Amino acid sequence: MAVLAKDYAIALCEQLEKQEGDFLDLGKNFINLLKKHERLEELPVIVEYVKDYYKNNKAYVIEVFVEYAEVDPVLKIEKRLKDVAQDKKIKARSQKNEDLIGGCRVVVDNVMYDASLKGDLSKLRKKLS
Repeated sequence: MAVLAKDYAIALCEQLEKQEGDFLDLGKNFINLLKKHERLEELPVIVEYVKDYYKNNKAYVIEVFVEYAEVDPVLKIEKRLKDVAQDKKIKARSQKNEDLIGGCRVVVDNVMYDASLKGDLSKLRKKLS
């Protein structure tokens, strides 16, 4: 019996849910598995199945990491995310980072949103050079 792209996606999702911390090794192992079974061309389809799985899975946990300069905004951010995340769980943590000068950086599911003064200055420096 052939393994379908959807089966690969479900197996990957199950492993992602068990995984703590760095997902790099898991990703490499998954890619190597697809190569070994000559199924690498199915990766875009598998990615779409994974997206659908997480979009439809209410048990999905949204990971949030906040770096802040002065006042910890994690409670405000967590409350706002709960408003828009429907029934998803929010797992938030924060850390003070005085290098940011002011504002904060928020990482939600591996996407960084930089609202720090340091980030603004960096963008301005790039524009001026």
